[in-house]
Amino acid sequence: MKRSINPSLFLCIAIATAVISIPVNAQNSPRMQISSQQTFVGEAVTLNLQIKNAKTKEAPNFPTVNGLKIEAAGVPQQQTMTTIVNGRRSERSTFTYRYQITPTEAGDFIVPAVTVETENGSFKTNPFSISAEPSVTGDLLFAEIQTEDTSVFVGQAMDLKLRIWLKPYHSKKYDLTVSAEDMFRLTKETTNWGPFKDSIEKISKSESALRSRKVSRESSDGEQQIYYLFEIDAQHYPTSEGKISLADVNIEFNYPTALSRSRDPFEQFFQSSPFGASQFQNNLFDSFRSSSFGNSLTISGTRPISTAPGIASVNVLPIPLKDRPMDYRGAVGNYRMVTQASPTQVKSGDPITLKIGIQGTGPMELVQAPPLNTLTSLTKDFKVTDEPLAGIVEGDVKVFTTTIRPRTAGISEIPAISLSFFNPDTAEFVSVQSDPIPIVVEKADELALDAIVRTPGSSNKTQSQPKQKSLDLNNVREINFDSTPTQSSNFQMTWLFLIAPPVALGIFIGFIKTRSQRPLLKLRATRKKIANTKTPHEISKQILNWLEQQLDRRSDTLTRPEAITLLSSKIDDSTREELNKLLIDCENAAFNGDQSTSLTTKKQNAVLTIKKIKAQLPCFSLEPGGQRIRQFASVAPLALGFFLATMLLAKLLNPAQPHQSPPNSQAAGLAENNFFTQLNSSQKVEIFQAANRDYDRGNKIKGQDTAEATALFSEAIENYQLLVDAGVRDTDLFLNLGNAHLQNNAIGYAIANYQKSLRCSPWNHQANENMQIVMRATNPQESNANALSSTLNWISRLPSSIGISILLLSWTIICVATAIKLSAPSFRLRHLFTTAALFLLIGMGMTQCGNSLQPLKGTAVAVASEITVFQGSSENTPPVMSSAIVEGELVRVLQERGKWSKIESTSGIRGWAQSDFFEKV
Repeated sequence: MKRSINPSLFLCIAIATAVISIPVNAQNSPRMQISSQQTFVGEAVTLNLQIKNAKTKEAPNFPTVNGLKIEAAGVPQQQTMTTIVNGRRSERSTFTYRYQITPTEAGDFIVPAVTVETENGSFKTNPFSISAEPSVTGDLLFAEIQTEDTSVFVGQAMDLKLRIWLKPYHSKKYDLTVSAEDMFRLTKETTNWGPFKDSIEKISKSESALRSRKVSRESSDGEQQIYYLFEIDAQHYPTSEGKISLADVNIEFNYPTALSRSRDPFEQFFQSSPFGASQFQNNLFDSFRSSSFGNSLTISGTRPISTAPGIASVNVLPIPLKDRPMDYRGAVGNYRMVTQASPTQVKSGDPITLKIGIQGTGPMELVQAPPLNTLTSLTKDFKVTDEPLAGIVEGDVKVFTTTIRPRTAGISEIPAISLSFFNPDTAEFVSVQSDPIPIVVEKADELALDAIVRTPGSSNKTQSQPKQKSLDLNNVREINFDSTPTQSSNFQMTWLFLIAPPVALGIFIGFIKTRSQRPLLKLRATRKKIANTKTPHEISKQILNWLEQQLDRRSDTLTRPEAITLLSSKIDDSTREELNKLLIDCENAAFNGDQSTSLTTKKQNAVLTIKKIKAQLPCFSLEPGGQRIRQFASVAPLALGFFLATMLLAKLLNPAQPHQSPPNSQAAGLAENNFFTQLNSSQKVEIFQAANRDYDRGNKIKGQDTAEATALFSEAIENYQLLVDAGVRDTDLFLNLGNAHLQNNAIGYAIANYQKSLRCSPWNHQANENMQIVMRATNPQESNANALSSTLNWISRLPSSIGISILLLSWTIICVATAIKLSAPSFRLRHLFTTAALFLLIGMGMTQCGNSLQPLKGTAVAVASEITVFQGSSENTPPVMSSAIVEGELVRVLQERGKWSKIESTSGIRGWAQSDFFEKV
């Protein structure tokens, strides 16, 4: 009798065998799970090591096992589960370490136990075994590479075809054959496609179709069998001569070994999926262990197979040296070239964008641009970069873009540019040329300031013309980077000179006041001593000692008769008689024992008597010295006045804040690199000198070679800006940078840097003059209308030390005169005060004139030729109906929003414009 087996037993067995678990001996101890203990050579299995409710001190390390490669796969994963039951909260956490175990040879292997150190103690895992057997490809997979070429030149295109024969997998259990598409998706990620990689990527991205068909092929035992044939085309360009070798190509597949039913709970839902039977049809390299190629079956087992395709012998020939042109750069194939220039009407030194397009049959990514700097026909009339050009490949066309500058006026065309290549079909070198491009080059504007640029030796002056101010474009030769004057150091020195006189005055007033109050302090001490006396004789002694101090007697032998005699001219008779009576009474009580009055009464009478004497002595009297006491009473308001005056003068002498680089500076990107903020003094000096050399060379040849001069000025600008980005804030540095921009006809950037120079030091007369001249040349109506600016400029040409010295000297005189007046009220210092105050106002006025030349907060300079202002922060909004802002015009930035700024110009234009069109100062 056969016993029936419960079907649920099969389910339990399936669940138990789906993942093989290797537990260890504790409840919270590590647990290992391995995907399979049976595998093939080169086929990795996954090991998960789980640790519950404990943290490891470090990741467990498996020992070395010969024949196995054990590697950690990714970072540890942590899962935390929180439960709340009846208000009680509990947490359970699991740490999972994943490892990949790959057999490198066939055999049975034992992985020994591993000790896991956790915060709860040490745990030891159980050893486990892995069996690996070789995966024989056999007749399952064939591949070869075909080409029709028997010999090619280095760099010549070879047409290759990769042919792969893959035997279809047929499941006898389900009577189902896996389709060609699903079989090809089982390609392993470790496959090395070699020159066919680009073609495979296009197939995976559905940019090209996979060509496959069923074919019959003879197997190794001589029988005809059915295979899927996949064909993939590619082009290969050999890079070295000799026999071609494609040994790096290796095709690997995960060949199916078993199918099983899918347990997908959404199976019924996907039966009507519009994507067809396979849900992985758009992903070439998905893992197909769980890949479904039908609605109910999945691949449940695979084994690796691989093959290295061979290729017929092809001889690669070298490019011949005979008749090789000097401008040959390795191009192999057949090419043609066109050029395009923009703009075609320029002035000498202005940039021209030159585009070179090359179309051909060779490897376009390897094609190099013609060596423009070696073409004499081009370099004699144009400034050409020496840097190699990078191109952009679009299909069979590669486009190179560069900038050239005409050296002088009168050039009529950009000459033809030649390209040399080797034609493998004819085995000859070929040179092709582009067509010349007609252009018009006019004379440069010489900064558009011919009439005002200072030119040494110029003598074209007429007696009828008034003398006109001219630009001074001579750069500063040296800057001390070790002790570059900063705003903070100037501020400290100014405060030193401003605070020293008031502080000295305060000390003097305190000394005088303390000295004047000394008698009062002695009186208080005497009253305390009288209160502590115990005999009448001590009372008399204290009174005489006090009188001795007030009468400026240096000995302790003052007697009663002498005191009365000395006070006869200083106090009235009644007070003198009262004092004499008090002293006689104390003497009688001390020597005769007269106790007619008590000791307490004598103390009270003594205190009252010295109070009367105090009121009559000159050192305590309000008259005629009462005026001094009233002056002392006004010390607090006087000190407050001096403090406010000191703050006002400090503000006048130091109104500028340390200049910060604007965010839209030309080299703002360089400022983000820490290298430029770590330049030492010697490096800064070297960069500054290199910039000056480029500037001087450009200034010397600008009349003969405008393009070369422009390039030299650009290099000088780059080096000057490098110092600015390194944090150097020096008025002469910004002056040099402004001059270099002006030489390059960048009017806006020149004015902006002159403004920055004045922000660092409002007394930089060269920066101020150059800025005013350029602004008058670019906007004469605005400059001529401002008469006050001319007056201020005239005053500002005086040395800054004159105004500051006058201000500080008059300030010191006022402080000294105040001290004299307080100590000797009888002195008449009215004229001295008036003269010092007058000079103080003159110094303040000169300083304020210099400060008025500095840019206000939020000032920016237009650096584009013509700027359209819109009503909103978008080009889609209507433009402001007024004239555009011209280059070099000053504006105020009122608001910023993204890449847009709300500005207001001096001419009254108000609206929004792109922030890149302005340079903040």
